[in-house]
Parts: sequence; structure tokens; C-alpha cells
Amino acid sequence: MDVLKNRCIRYSQPDAFNDPFEIKPFISKLASEEAVQTQIQEALPGAVQQKFASIPAQLRNTISFEEFNRVSKQFVEDNMSHVDELFAIITQTMRLQLSDTLAKVVGILSLTETPDNLLMWAHYASSHEGFVIGFDENHSYFNERRGPNDEFHYLRKVEYRKQRPNAPMIELTGTELFLVKSEQWSYENEWRILRPLHDANQTVNAGPLPIHLFSFPTEIIREIILGCRMSENIKNQLIQMVHSDELYRDVKILHAKPDEKEFRLIIEA
Repeated sequence: MDVLKNRCIRYSQPDAFNDPFEIKPFISKLASEEAVQTQIQEALPGAVQQKFASIPAQLRNTISFEEFNRVSKQFVEDNMSHVDELFAIITQTMRLQLSDTLAKVVGILSLTETPDNLLMWAHYASSHEGFVIGFDENHSYFNERRGPNDEFHYLRKVEYRKQRPNAPMIELTGTELFLVKSEQWSYENEWRILRPLHDANQTVNAGPLPIHLFSFPTEIIREIILGCRMSENIKNQLIQMVHSDELYRDVKILHAKPDEKEFRLIIEA
């Protein structure tokens, strides 16, 4: 209940999730061979001119720029295999460092669009003993994107796929990096919002990972759904807390109840 009392919620590190593939696309290489060749060809003329100009004048007089340019291009072509080897080493390093880096800087708030999902209640609400907070997804809190290239600060739907993202580093999209999960998780109907962990309002030192808490405006809470196995004591505490707080005057208190005939929950006032 401290989420409601303190109006702070945890944004979790990818390593705190129960999915070991979280934010771990496979980086096949840094870039495609075509992209590498293009970058080299675009950079080569300027690099050759700069290198030729740096040669002492007495040596520069012994070779024309045209010949120096030809020899330089030939040298690059003859040594492309070494470039490929270097890129392979860098790629392997990037695979390890990317996930480690993101785990330290990215916080994720995971939400669902299905408040009556039986598995979700069992896994994430203490086997129906807890409660669900219903948010207003149209509130500006969920859309604070700071530009077209900002991957943070706004709510997005997770994509579920059979295949794990697999592409060169420069071709990976923000969606493939942050929003793709195995289709086996599709029952969660997840939406998520990312924020930099260094923006947290409070950090609690805990093991195995610190807990980063972010404050939120009270008006984003639309409803609270009490689990069908919630104890009367906890239920009364929660209802009393909500009703006694003027900031929660518009929040609806709902109850989840097992249907008498079917495998489903009925959510009602």
C-alpha cells in the first residue's frame, strides 16, 4: 500500500524481470558489410588528403597525390579482412556491454490492459490477495516524450514475436531493443514506459538490485481493484486510507470476484 501512501512507484531494471531475454536482442554485427564499405569509401578521400598534407614537403615531392591516393585505396582493400576481424571483436564486446549498460540506466514500468487476467493476478498480486491499480493512460504523465528520438517518458505497447530480434547494431530500432518479447508472454498484454534510473526521486539500497522509486501525480489513478482473496483486515485498511485522502476522492474501489460458472473474474463495485 506504500505505492498509494507515498505516491511513488518502482521502475525496475531489466535484470530484475523474470524474463532473461529482457532487452537483449542479438547483435549480429555492428553494421552490414555494405554499410561498412560505404562508410569507409565516404571517409577515405578526406583521410587520404589529410594524410598526404601531413607528409614532409621533401617526401611529398617524390610522389604525386594521384599515386598516393591509388596506393592508399589499394592498402585499404588489401586489409579489409583485418577490418572485419576487428569489427567481430568489437561486436562481441558490444553484445556484453550493451545489456550491462542498459541494466544500470534504464527503468521500466510494466502495465497491462487486462485487469481480469487470472495468471496476472496469480503471478503479480500475491495469488489474488493483493490489489490492482487502474491508471488513466490518457494522462500527460504517460506521454512526456521530449522529441522524436526519445525512447523514454511515454507509454508504448509491447510486441510479441516468435523470433528474437537479430540485426546489426545500427539497424536495431527502439522497438526491437525495448519492446519485443517472446510470444509466450502475450497473455500479459503489456504496455510499458521507460525512464532513466538517475531521474528517480528515491533510491532504496536493497539486494540484489537497488529499488528506484518515481513519484506520480495522484490524478492518474482511476480505480483500485481488490483481490478476491484479500484479507478483510487489509481490505479495510486500504479502503479507509483511500476514503480519508482528499486527493483520492474520485478513485473507484472495485472488487474482483470469481464467476460462479466460468473461469473468469467479475469486477464490480
